Amino acid sequence: MTRAGARNVAAIDEINDEEVAEVELESDESLATSADELATIEEPDTDDDDRDQDVGKVRRQFSLPARITSGVIAAIFVVIAYGMPIWVTKLRAPQYPAGLELSAYGNRVAGDVFEVDTLNHYIGMRPFRFDEVPEAKLWPVAIILALAAIAVSTIAGRGWLGRLSRLYLWLMPVGVLLNVQYRLYDYGHHLDPGAALRLKPFTPLVIGPTKVWNFTAWSMPGTALIVIFAAGAVLTFGPRLVDLVIGKLRGATETGERAVAESG
Repeated sequence: MTRAGARNVAAIDEINDEEVAEVELESDESLATSADELATIEEPDTDDDDRDQDVGKVRRQFSLPARITSGVIAAIFVVIAYGMPIWVTKLRAPQYPAGLELSAYGNRVAGDVFEVDTLNHYIGMRPFRFDEVPEAKLWPVAIILALAAIAVSTIAGRGWLGRLSRLYLWLMPVGVLLNVQYRLYDYGHHLDPGAALRLKPFTPLVIGPTKVWNFTAWSMPGTALIVIFAAGAVLTFGPRLVDLVIGKLRGATETGERAVAESG
C-alpha cells in the first residue's frame, strides 16, 4: 500500500472513532436524561400532598356561617322546650269516655291530677307529688347544659369536643325517659297493702300501653323531649345542609354573572 493510501485509511479510521464517540456520548446523555425524568416521576411532590391535606381538612370542616345558623336554630328549640311537657300519659276507661290526662313538666305535674290521684288511692299508689322527685329540679340545669353544648359544638365543629357536645343533646331525652321510667317503677312497686283493691306490684311503661283493671294508660314522650331531639338533629346535620344551600346559591350567582358578562 502506498503512503497516500495509508494516510487515507488512517483518516477514515479516525473519523469513524470520532463518530462512535459522539454516538456513545449522545447515548450517555439520553440515559442520564431518562434517569432524571424517572427520578422526577418517582419522587412525590410533598408540597402538593401537603396542599391536598390542607384542602381535605377544610372540606371536612363545615363553614362558620353554617355552624352558627344551625346553632342558633338548635338553641331556639332548646329554649322553647323548657316550658313544654316532658312526659304525657292518657288514661282510657268505660267510666271516663273523655279520658284522663297527666302531663309532667320540669317543675310541675298538670292535667287531671286530682282524678288520677283518687283512682290510684284505691289501688294503693301514692299521689303524684313534685317535691318527691328531687331530680326534677335538675331540669333547668339540663337546659343550661344543652345551651352550653350547642355553643361548644358551634365553635368546635367536627372535632371530638363538638361531637361530644352533640352527643349530649341526643342522649338528653333518653336520660329523662329512663328517669321517668324509674319513678314509674317506684310508684308501681310500693303499693299500700291496706288499699281497697289489692293489686300485685306492676311497672307502668314510660312509652306504650299499660293496663290496670279496666284502665288502659297510653304513655309517650312529651313535646319537650321531641323538640330537644330535633335540636340535636339540626346541630348534627344542619351545617351540611346550610353549606349545600350556600354552595348552590353561590354557583347560581356566578353562573348569572358570567352570563351577563358574556352577553355584554
